[in-house]
Amino acid sequence: MLRTGIKDSTTLVSQIVERKQTLVSLRTACYVECSSAPLGFARTATETKMTKTIEFNTGRRYTSAGQLITATLHDDGVVTFMDHSRMIDGEFPMPEFSTFGDRLVMQMYDNGRYIASMRSRDDGMMRGGCNTHREEV
Repeated sequence: MLRTGIKDSTTLVSQIVERKQTLVSLRTACYVECSSAPLGFARTATETKMTKTIEFNTGRRYTSAGQLITATLHDDGVVTFMDHSRMIDGEFPMPEFSTFGDRLVMQMYDNGRYIASMRSRDDGMMRGGCNTHREEV
């Protein structure tokens, strides 16, 4: 049994896909460009349409600077995050009736209600990814 309370990964993936399809139809016109793309690297329209990116420091003593985390709520309703201090990344569907912010990200992260994916790895580790660490928080 996965730490999310769902019995198998197939169910989790199907729930994420279903959630993405529902939220794509409810998409708003308010996007923030992910402006950290390096010169010379082409970015597609789906990679640059982000609704919100936050950076915060939990204050936990994983490094001398604390625990630095960056998270992005994508236009399809999926949140990706990168814990720069512990080099852990993940994604989770935005829960209904929730407000995107550091409290939600930490609740999902601390309770293991996320999956590591290529998307979250690319957002946090690849050059120009929307969750790459930009400055001390």
